[in-house]
Amino acid sequence: VSLVFSAAVAGTIQAQRNWEAHREDVRMIQKFLNKDGYHPGHIDGLLGSKTKEAIMAYQADKGLEADGKITEELVGRMLSHIQVPEDFFILYSSGPAHADWGGGIEITVKADGKYLVKQQRRRSYGNNKDTVSEGQLTPAHMKMIYTQVMSCGVFRLKKQYSNPEIIDGGVEDLFITADGA
Repeated sequence: VSLVFSAAVAGTIQAQRNWEAHREDVRMIQKFLNKDGYHPGHIDGLLGSKTKEAIMAYQADKGLEADGKITEELVGRMLSHIQVPEDFFILYSSGPAHADWGGGIEITVKADGKYLVKQQRRRSYGNNKDTVSEGQLTPAHMKMIYTQVMSCGVFRLKKQYSNPEIIDGGVEDLFITADGA
């Protein structure tokens, strides 16, 4: 769960201006189209001709420009019924088990769409380079992330979910909270 989800969050943050560049977003759009009676073909995360045709049909029915492109307006319309709880919070971190080994990433996403990405690089000879970037996800992107979290089923386990995993000296942790989950 954490590997798939972390890729989805990181990809959504990196590709937030280009919905079509992120397969998990396209896959979710395909699922919504299919559920609403539009037939995008195989749910594979690829923006093929059948998916574009289904998007154009949806856009035409909803009074949007029928160009077959995944836009903020399209996603916002598809997810208009989704409400992100105020306490929705994600913390994902991955890196070596010991800070001295260098490297690592931490991604924090809050319900209001604010995110923070801390990347740590440790190199021998004291040449360390830490980078911090922050930004704001759009409401449609937050709804997409929330939908992805809810669809993966982690909250069937308990209201708060944490998954520390140690593999070959690495640690990966995913912490998610959401009201009503």
